[in-house]
Amino acid sequence: MTRATGSPADKDDCDLSKLEAFSGLSQPLVAELEKICRPMTYPAETTLIGMGETPEYFGYVRRGILRMQRVHLDGTGQIVGLVAEGDVFGPLFEGISEVAIESVTEVSILNFRRGPFEALMSRSVELEQFMLQKLMIDLDRTRDWMLVLLNRKVTERLAGFLVVLCIRYANVDHLVRWDDGRLEIRVPISRCDLASLLGTRVESVSRAFSALAKRGIIHSKTPYLVEVRDVRKLLEEAGGEITSAVTGLRI
Repeated sequence: MTRATGSPADKDDCDLSKLEAFSGLSQPLVAELEKICRPMTYPAETTLIGMGETPEYFGYVRRGILRMQRVHLDGTGQIVGLVAEGDVFGPLFEGISEVAIESVTEVSILNFRRGPFEALMSRSVELEQFMLQKLMIDLDRTRDWMLVLLNRKVTERLAGFLVVLCIRYANVDHLVRWDDGRLEIRVPISRCDLASLLGTRVESVSRAFSALAKRGIIHSKTPYLVEVRDVRKLLEEAGGEITSAVTGLRI
């Protein structure tokens, strides 16, 4: 894993009025944010923020996938979540990052200088409410991952992961799409990363994919592309409260 050596992107990428996430903000606030915005691109497998570091910026993802990883004392890591298009990352006010932020794919990021961003938020109720909404979305996403990990069987966790992709990332980087009436999911991380996220071994993840395929629930076209052949059974396999949050899936 390399350290962050990103490249400055085109300054036009900081035209926040073109981004849906900022469309509801007033023009004066958008103008203030653009002043402290620095667009950057980073290659895959780059550490943007190390665990325990105090970053100088607060990030917004324009494109790409990142992982949040907690590093244990023995040097091993545990992936605790994903960050994707439209998400924000980096600590505010408290300063120290409790997880490492690493790029899975090439990513396009809007970096906001943390000091000026915090100062702007302290005097702008509008920005404070905007960040509160982002925080609530982050909490919902964390809850989804916890529900997935509560499942005892790896097949149930894998099914839950695929359902979460449909819930939270349906419009992100073409991860989920309907092709001629069939649901296809592009898994954005490697089997190794997926095993870490699901709290198991790579071999167990491979067996879980095979088990779901044998039951006619999915078909693995490639290690990164899954066709869901029976959405209802996938939801049943995910089980628990996770299925109550599903909207927009045709079954």
